[in-house]
Amino acid sequence: MKEDNKKKKYEFGQKNSDGWMKWGDGIFKHPDKKLYDVRVYRRIKVDADKPPKQFFKRARNITSESLAIKKRQELLEELARLAQKYEGKDLSWEDALNEYSRNLERKYEDKRITFSTMDTAIKTLEKHTKHWNKKWLSDFTSEMIEAFIGSEQLQKEIESPTRANLLKFIRGVFKLMVHKGRMKHNPAMGIYVRGRKKRAYPIVMKHNEIVSLINYTKGVNPQWAEVYTVAYLTGARSGELYSLKWENVDWDNKTIHITHSYDWKTEIHQEMTKGKKDRTVPINSALLKCLMELRGKYGDFVLPRIRDWKNGRAAEILRAHQKAIGIRQTKFHGIRGTFITNLLLQNVPVIKVQAIVGHDDLKTTLMYVGMLAEETRGATEGLSLEEVASVVNIKDVKKSS
Repeated sequence: MKEDNKKKKYEFGQKNSDGWMKWGDGIFKHPDKKLYDVRVYRRIKVDADKPPKQFFKRARNITSESLAIKKRQELLEELARLAQKYEGKDLSWEDALNEYSRNLERKYEDKRITFSTMDTAIKTLEKHTKHWNKKWLSDFTSEMIEAFIGSEQLQKEIESPTRANLLKFIRGVFKLMVHKGRMKHNPAMGIYVRGRKKRAYPIVMKHNEIVSLINYTKGVNPQWAEVYTVAYLTGARSGELYSLKWENVDWDNKTIHITHSYDWKTEIHQEMTKGKKDRTVPINSALLKCLMELRGKYGDFVLPRIRDWKNGRAAEILRAHQKAIGIRQTKFHGIRGTFITNLLLQNVPVIKVQAIVGHDDLKTTLMYVGMLAEETRGATEGLSLEEVASVVNIKDVKKSS
């Protein structure tokens, strides 16, 4: 190591062997020019059987004092990451991902997330980030992650919504590592998926269309008519409907408690809905009549055990029924959307609708408000800019009489 690179104590204004003046901690100023030299040191235990080794970082010819201070901090952080790597605090991406996966598995066991949420996160990360497996966490930078998320290769492989989910999962790995003290900050924060398309409104049926659907299926497949009826009158998700039991029906208070959801991947009735919390749906007269007709018909369950439903073909069967009667074709979830839009059209407050359907985020419910344009077209025709007659004061009417 050169003499001028050895760690030597200098006082403020004192010149080093190059003639540069000490200007601050690790910062030296050129005697004649407005240039700065930054030098930082750190002793790091590289080998357990040997004394710590001194590492040195330097940046030359910095053009301002503020930049020199910023550069010194960057170099210190580089040495800190190096220390983490050598002293056993650093992990490879592969090891970090394994820790993250175990953390998700514990959340699933504690019923804080669904199997689908856990499975999707782990598989997405394993598929798209395996080229990072041998990279140290301390080597990751925001620029590197942003370049990966915005790369042409990744854009060819997956659509922007999937890239957004991938970024969310990557951010989750780093968040866990920060929480465990393995990293100082999350390098995936402040990064967004560029070119993300505006979220499209889901396709839903109008009230008359779903009534036609139910009447049609009563003739061709009565069991599906029962499913569609309860789906429309409760706004429940497909998995919630498949798990619905008579023990969830409160006849006295005329409510249904949504507490379970069927997971199509694991084929298990989970004690948790997608919104991660139980909710209550009121029973109106139409639903009460339907439930009375279904009572005891399918054992402990409210609705029939249709093979195609259990096998995940509900959307396919629904579209075939819709096509047969010439109405708009939707996903099975579209029935839930019809329930939501019709509640909103009946002026049910948005907060109440959110509570009934179990949306975690009010924005999700508000999205359906934006879908009502077709139903509310012409509602403002009564407004004009013409003057109206003076309003008669009721007191004047009483006086004149």
